[in-house]
Amino acid sequence: MKKLGYILLILVAFLMTGCGSTPVEDNKDKDTDKVKVETIKPEEVKKIVDDYINNPDIDIIDVRSEEEYKEGHIKGSINIPSNYLSEIHISDERTLIVYSSTEKRSEMAAEELLKMGYKKVYSMGSIFDWDDDLVEDSY
Repeated sequence: MKKLGYILLILVAFLMTGCGSTPVEDNKDKDTDKVKVETIKPEEVKKIVDDYINNPDIDIIDVRSEEEYKEGHIKGSINIPSNYLSEIHISDERTLIVYSSTEKRSEMAAEELLKMGYKKVYSMGSIFDWDDDLVEDSY
């Protein structure tokens, strides 16, 4: 039964991204010419984290500073401070889930990733919306 839930979660993720092939132009708001960032709820990210081994094509990215990351972060996340996003080398086929200390900062980072050519990018918003335990200083 648990497997069925994960299959449904993956199916929903594919449907939300248009089967993963939505070009950046399709993610633009026609009125403002601003890139539209898809959001994902912390509860959905929690399910992904709990079954991380079965989600090898997903990266959870904490765009806060290294110091903030060390104070507590989501298990399995990687720290790429927002000012270093332009230097990342992650396959554009991967699904990226971004979070930060504020929803606005998370959305801005997700928007930057979309502009860089990543197609499957979601903003979880703020780490303060995370109801589960955080991992400390795992560098």
